[in-house]
Amino acid sequence: MNIIHSIFTNKSARLLAQISRSLVLLAFAVPFAVTFAHAEKTQPGFFFSQAIGGSYNPLGLILDTKLLWRAALVPKDGLLWESTKVEAGIQNEWTPADNILSARLDIEPIAFFGLICKAGSYGMFNELGYGCYRISSPASPYGPQALKSIVSTDAHGYWISVAPTLKAKFGRLIVLNTTTVDQLAVDGTGYFLEVRSYLPHRTRDLDVTNDAFVLAECNPWLLAGATYHYAYVKGTSLQSQRLCAMAIVQPTSPALKATFAAANVGTYVQDPLFNRTFFLGCLVGAEFRLGPSSREDARK
Repeated sequence: MNIIHSIFTNKSARLLAQISRSLVLLAFAVPFAVTFAHAEKTQPGFFFSQAIGGSYNPLGLILDTKLLWRAALVPKDGLLWESTKVEAGIQNEWTPADNILSARLDIEPIAFFGLICKAGSYGMFNELGYGCYRISSPASPYGPQALKSIVSTDAHGYWISVAPTLKAKFGRLIVLNTTTVDQLAVDGTGYFLEVRSYLPHRTRDLDVTNDAFVLAECNPWLLAGATYHYAYVKGTSLQSQRLCAMAIVQPTSPALKATFAAANVGTYVQDPLFNRTFFLGCLVGAEFRLGPSSREDARK
């Protein structure tokens, strides 16, 4: 097999990387237009994307909005270079309990590697009955019944994230691994329930998550396979592991080509609260180019 093809990952793997990150933000392991069969050159310009996701165990909702400027990073032909890019812009990730507004930089210097860096404000609010649940220790109960006896409060701080991704494609098989390091803080001292990982954190803490995917291109509009999610919180030494089946659908019709839907179903292998319980996550979204289409560019 041609070695270049064996390590090249097309836009379907980049879709997978974004879906995985969005689902992690909901505390469950998972946005680009996709062509599963072949690579596409990076199209420069401004892009807007909107995704909405939900989860069960824990119960969650997220609205993920991005406005990004995109440009080709390495102006070369070939499988390793056509998809290289740099993106810069803003991202807002809202849940009923918190919100992160970040500056975002996404760099893909070669087809099999990408890096996402984000930094911004982190706020937790109790207007909708959730907010910041402060607890006395990492061993304190934080299930739904325990939270009823804790008064949630507002909290403010920052969130910094660095996420390198390795990607490969072997025939119809796509392999992808993303490691995300988050440095986060809220005001006050002690511990609180960070709802995106649904694990207790110190008010100033660092966590690491790793998401691995092995999926097959079943047909031009469907990816399906397995995912493994691992999370570790440094300040509390808590860990969570989850094993799931995943499916990603992107319609091939021109009217819906910019949209996608993903589902993640499985079980927790290890978790302080959800150990050996069922997990379900889903995400739908779309990305749109602002300005002239690629077809119009091609005519220039």
